[in-house]
Amino acid sequence: MKVYPEAELVLDAKAALGESALWRGEGRTLNWVDIIRCEVHTLELETMKHSYFSTAQAVGAVVPAAGGGFAAAMATGYYLLDDQGVVKRIAEPEGLVPKLRMNDGKCDRRGRFWAGTQIMRGDMKGRGYFWCLDTDGTIRTALTGVTTSNGLAWSADDAMLYYIDSMTHTVRAFPFDLERGALGEGRVCVEVPSEYGLPDGMTIDREGMLWIAQWEGSAVRRYDPRTGKCYGMVPVPASRVTCCCFGGDTLDTLYITTARVDTDVHAEPLAGGIFRADVGTGGYEAFPYRGVI
Repeated sequence: MKVYPEAELVLDAKAALGESALWRGEGRTLNWVDIIRCEVHTLELETMKHSYFSTAQAVGAVVPAAGGGFAAAMATGYYLLDDQGVVKRIAEPEGLVPKLRMNDGKCDRRGRFWAGTQIMRGDMKGRGYFWCLDTDGTIRTALTGVTTSNGLAWSADDAMLYYIDSMTHTVRAFPFDLERGALGEGRVCVEVPSEYGLPDGMTIDREGMLWIAQWEGSAVRRYDPRTGKCYGMVPVPASRVTCCCFGGDTLDTLYITTARVDTDVHAEPLAGGIFRADVGTGGYEAFPYRGVI
């Protein structure tokens, strides 16, 4: 397994729970959310100007919206946000807060917004969902039996969706019908050993390899979903590594978010920081939500 140089600090953000790393090439900006603090952050790479706005509730993920701003998976459902945080409701599934809240999510090439739930009570283990918000504003249930819905990524040909439910310590591969937005029968393609931590956020590179942020693992690791083998590791100077995405002008820089919540900040002074790593490969820009505006 190749060990890359340790990820370098981009911004000492001190995020309580940084997540949903998102590169927007049009403005050369890196975005992320702080779930616990109910914030959406922006870092302008040209000037290193850092700004954020608050939302009315916890925000698990943001994606670009085709009409500008963001679509967001928030505590109680799907919303549109402008760059100042003005909120417009899209859809609110039943049975979320206080039992569940929305967590990580991304859009497919057709602009559907896929996101799942995080349990908020111990008795809800395995009782969460993975949903698809279609472009007409309706929600379909893609998976049930979920505990902590997290990273997802599509293969370059859109034939496969890779999906993480963190508490299973696995990545599952689902045959994907792009035209219908439908999943086939899933199978485990990667098993993450418990000593590596929990698999969290994820992205895919141009070689079809998965880069998985590892909560309590102090690393992002590179896996081949065709063999299940781990081929690389980027050490991160924070234990709670949450998400990653490719960004930069040629999409060849790996940006990484971390969390500070419940860490020993004396032992981990950079916990909650935003990091970057050059890993010799690149990825893809995020697809926008193309639904109701």
